[in-house]
Order: sequence, then structure tokens, then C-alpha cells
Amino acid sequence: MPSLLRIGVFAAVLPWLLWHGDLRLTILGLLGVLFLSRTLRLSEPPWLQARDVRQDLARPPPAPYDPAPLLNREAGWLLGLAEGRPCYLPGPLPHLQVVGGSGCGKSAALGVWAAQALAMGEGVLYFDPKDDLWAASALADAAARMGCRFQMLDLRPQAPAQFNLIADCDRHSLYDLLIHGLDLLESGSDADFYRLADRQGARLLADAWRPGDTLATLAARSLASLRRKAPALCLRLQEIAEIAAAQGRQGPRIAELLQPGSACYVLGSTRLDTVRRLQRMLLLRLIQCAETRARPVAQPCCVILDEFRYHLCRGSLDALSTIRDRGIHLILAHQSLGDLAAGPADLDARAVAAAVHENCALKLVFRLQDPDTAEWMARKSGQVTQVRRHGQAWPGSMPYLDKVSEATGPWINASTLLHLAPRMAVLYGHGQARELAQSAWRCVRRPLSAEAVDDSRLQPDFAHLELRP
Repeated sequence: MPSLLRIGVFAAVLPWLLWHGDLRLTILGLLGVLFLSRTLRLSEPPWLQARDVRQDLARPPPAPYDPAPLLNREAGWLLGLAEGRPCYLPGPLPHLQVVGGSGCGKSAALGVWAAQALAMGEGVLYFDPKDDLWAASALADAAARMGCRFQMLDLRPQAPAQFNLIADCDRHSLYDLLIHGLDLLESGSDADFYRLADRQGARLLADAWRPGDTLATLAARSLASLRRKAPALCLRLQEIAEIAAAQGRQGPRIAELLQPGSACYVLGSTRLDTVRRLQRMLLLRLIQCAETRARPVAQPCCVILDEFRYHLCRGSLDALSTIRDRGIHLILAHQSLGDLAAGPADLDARAVAAAVHENCALKLVFRLQDPDTAEWMARKSGQVTQVRRHGQAWPGSMPYLDKVSEATGPWINASTLLHLAPRMAVLYGHGQARELAQSAWRCVRRPLSAEAVDDSRLQPDFAHLELRP
């Protein structure tokens, strides 16, 4: 479509050229006008986005608010504030994936989700391997407001005995727990040949289990005859058995932690390998207990896994696709897509990412630091039509619109995800992707500690009672 500028030039020059009647001069003049008009065109600007990085950086963070008065069981789950108004998700909560860099408000949002689960009448298990400053206090405060019982399990080496990890086990569940928890699964490599003896040792340990055993008493009674045949199994089991937290004679039953009205905060570690293995074994034991419950489950349980990379194992990954039917919905929090590739060597990174993305229908994305993760999330928001404008002008004059073309681009661009204000998140999975303001659960920080019980390691030594293979 010719521009108004070209029409004006042609209208002024053509009469003069035609008056002289020189055809060659007329053609040369027309070509010169066309060349002049094209050289004076303005450069084409990039696609017009909803906003650019300068606008993102200029936006102030949202004002903090108190989420407690906004909890409404009849309206559904509070997702955040959209333009100052509460946004709710009716119905049951699907698996939720929370992604965001450090210090962006991810842990604060997890505390609100935990409080909502208690308000919905569910049980809550909050796994925190990094010892967040406010997480335990927020969960304890929410439990007190909702009239729920709160307990803390501290898996660190300096903590006292608190529970028995293998209470109510049978030989089959104990064997499965040892195989998954002690990394004895087949990986498809040559190392599987050397794991055969360890797997056989795990079978003998499971056969030697007696009601009332802890891992400490089982190891003391049975490992002497297995040290030569299965050294890796013995070393890893002995390391776990030396952590007092899981060697209690009494304490809460694992199945009781799944009951409605129960709030349990599990404090682990991001650095100590033995504690990380124990927290994975506790998660696997919870999954085993959930699989034995009668269906349909009257009231689900919410399990929050902060820093999901430290809970990754084949058992927890397999549970993503089946555990919801057993009355458990998961909230997985991590910092980037790279965290999903940080699991054990027997896990395929692409399979882990695919399982998490496909099974977590709801996603809450805070400010990201990884451009690759931001690009992936931008594509996840969907494509929309965007406008591309072309303009031109004579030197010294104001440019004007020449033509408008259309193109496609992401609804939420990567630049926006990389520069979200603190406590702002983008929600995926509930209609069109949108930005929602988040806020922390308001409470007073207080010191909390685990309740100590009798330590089975302090009982008489059972080492003289050897296991007969």
C-alpha cells in the first residue's frame, strides 16, 4: 500500500514531467522519487511487547498483605492477588510446581500454601533441607490457629532420637526401602554386577527384621556376617543407623503423619550426604504408608518438598504419577530447570524434567536467574499476536505510520520473568498465565525443637547375634 508521502511526491512531480513530454526524463524522475522515498524510510522497530525490561525494572514491588483473612474454604485455594483482588482455584489442588531464584519469596509462598492445606482440613508434611528462617514458625503458627497438632522432626546428626523409621514395616516394604534409600537400584551400567551382593544382603536384612526393630538394632544384630559380602550396603546402613533421629523406640508413627489435622515440619540438610539419604528414605516410607491406605481417601494430605533436587530419587519420581490417587498432592519447589538434572546417576535428566512438568498442572514462577528457564517458561505462557509498525518521514519532520503488520510472540516474555519484582509470581495452569502478588504468612518467629524419645542405640549391644545367611 503506497504511503501518503509517496502519493504527495508523485502528485507534485508527475504534472511537471508530463508537461515536458520527455518519456526518458519521466521514467528517470519516477525511479529517483522511488529511490529517495525508500532511502528516507525509518528503520523498522522490533515487535511491540506488552512491556520491556525498563518498565519491569521501574515497577515497585507489591504491597504486603495478610493472607489469613483471605482464606476461604468455600471459594477454594488462594493463589494470590490479581490487581488487588484475591484469585482462587476451586476444587482439589493438583500437584504444584514452584520455581524461582533465591530470595524472591518462594519460601514465603510455601508457608501460605501449608496454612491453606491445614485450613482445608488436610494434613501437612513440610520437608525443608535448608533450615529456612521462618518456615517452621509459620507452620507452627498456622497449626495453632487451625487447632492442629504440630511436631518437628530434626534429621541432623546432633538431634536426639525422635521416631522409628521402620516401625510397622514388613519384609517387603523394608527391602524396597533399603534398595531405594541406599542407592542399590540397577542403573544399566557395569556397576550393576557389583550391586548384586548388596541387593542380596538387603534381602537378608529384610528377612531378619523383627517387630520393634530400628535400623540401629537391625544393623547391630545383622551386619557382622555381611561385611565381607556386601561392604557398600553395610557402610551406608551403618551411617544411617548412627543418626539418632530415626532410631527412637517411641515417637510418632509414619502413617500418623498423613492424618488430617497433623502438621509436621521435617528439617534436613543440603550438604550432609547421609542426612540427605535419610530424608529421601523418610519420604519413601511416607509413600509406602500412603499406598496401604484404603481408597478413596476421605481427606488428602499435602506434602511440600522445598529444594526438590535434594529429594530426587526414583521412588519419589515414580510417585508423581500415582500418589495423587492415594490421597497425597505434592508441592515441589526448586530454583531452575537445572535442578531437575541434579538427582542420582540412575535418573535420566530429561525423564525427570518431563515427569515433573507433565504431572504438575499448576506452576507458580517467581523471579528467575537462569535465562534458559525463563525462555522455557515464556514459551509455556503461549503465543499471542503482536503488532509490528513501519514508519517513515522526511528529514526534520515527525514520523508517521506507514503500515502495520502482525507477528506472534510469547504472552509472558523471558525478560519479564527475569525481572519480576519481589513477591510477584506468574501463575500457569489456571486459565491464561497471569501475574499474582504473593505475601508471607504473618507470625512471630520462635525457637522450635524436636521432642526426644528413648534412643535404641543406647540399648545393649546386639552385635554378637549374627545373621545366618
